[in-house]
Formats: sequence, C-alpha cells, structure tokens
Amino acid sequence: FHGLVASGTTSKQLRQERDAVAVGYGGMLLESLIALIALSTIMILPKGDPALDLGPDEIYARGLAHFMGLFGISFSAGVTFGKLAFATFIYDTLDVTTRLSRYILQELTGLKGKVGAWLATFISLLIPLALMFTNAGAKGPLWKLFWPVFGATNQLLAALTLMAVTVWLRACGQRWWITFVPASLMMVTTLCSLTLSIKPWLFGLFQGGPLFHPVGSTALCLLIVALVLLAESVKIFRPIKPQSN
Repeated sequence: FHGLVASGTTSKQLRQERDAVAVGYGGMLLESLIALIALSTIMILPKGDPALDLGPDEIYARGLAHFMGLFGISFSAGVTFGKLAFATFIYDTLDVTTRLSRYILQELTGLKGKVGAWLATFISLLIPLALMFTNAGAKGPLWKLFWPVFGATNQLLAALTLMAVTVWLRACGQRWWITFVPASLMMVTTLCSLTLSIKPWLFGLFQGGPLFHPVGSTALCLLIVALVLLAESVKIFRPIKPQSN
C-alpha cells in the first residue's frame, strides 16, 4: 500500500530525491513506533479484564491515555486525543485508498477529465459498498471474510514494489541485490499465505463444496496475477545489461 502511495503521491511531493530517505525511512520508523504503542495498549490489559469487552477505539484511546500520562497529560485529554487519532487513521486510510483506486482505474481505462474522475471514484466505492451490505449468513458480514486476506494483499504490493525497483536498479547498474533479497522473501511469504487461503476452498470443491468462494476465489486471482507479474519481471530482468556508473 505504501508502495502505491510513494509512486503516485509522495514522489511528486519531494523537493529532491535525497529527501526520500528522511521522508520514507523516517515515516516507517514513526509508524513502527505507533504500532508498538498500539500493541502496548492491549499488552497492559490482563486476561479477563473488563476493558477487553470495549470497542477497539476505546481500548486504544485508554491505552494511549495511560502512555501519555507518563508525560503529565491528564487521562481524559489522553482518551480524547486517542479517539481522535484512531478516527484519523481510519478516515485517512479510506481517503487515500479511494484516491489511489481512482488513479489506477483512470490509468487502466483511459478515463479523463472531471467526468472520468467521478466515474472512477464511483466504481472504486461501489465494490466495498456492496461488500459492506452483503451478509454471508451465519458467518456474518461478507467484508469480515475478506479481512484475513488483507495482510497477504498488502504485503503482495510490497513484494511487487520491491521487484519493480530491483529491475530498475539493475538497468541503472546499481546494487540491485539490496532490494532483490527482501523482494524474494516478501514474494515467497505472500504466495505461501495466498496458497493457504486457497487450500480450504479447493479441498471443499473435491468434496462437493461451492464452486465460488469469496475469499478463496479472490486469493486465487491474486495468486495468478502475482505469478504473471513475477514471470514478466524475470523475463525483463534477465536480458538487462547493467549500465556502468
């Protein structure tokens, strides 16, 4: 996901290429700090604590308030700030995701102008809207079934981003192995995760299960796309003759 943001948005906001180190790497360090704080809000609660029955926003806000209390900030102010930060994460992610979806759809379909932007935005919002109001029976809302695949799809974007950078670095005669190693690790891990998501659905087919399964079918499509892009990268990568610096 950050690879899409960096290629379509961040890259156009940097004053010079050297700023990418501070913005990109520094941003990831700060996000890691936020992730550690978020984990700590759960870790400080013992098993059976009544606070575990609260919503995710309330648990995060209260945990963050305890953390901010170490710096002299009152608990009520910390809870208010925590809820505001939690809401900001959600709305900012939805905003960026919708905008990126619009960019990609316009690029793939050739839609231009205000009409094209509105149409691409409508299509980007239509699919998640349908999932949100579709019920999967006893398993609850359909979007909850897709949630386990989120991690694999997000890391797949990271693997594809690193693959693209690897091909570019080799073409420029740079040290391409720096991104090739993590790209390989991410690709293998992601493909294994997608395979595990597909496995129950395929086994169910042999036992007379449904031909279509939202999670299994989606994971299979992602696996095929990933393998096609991987094959394309290898085909481009091999004949490249690195340029001398």
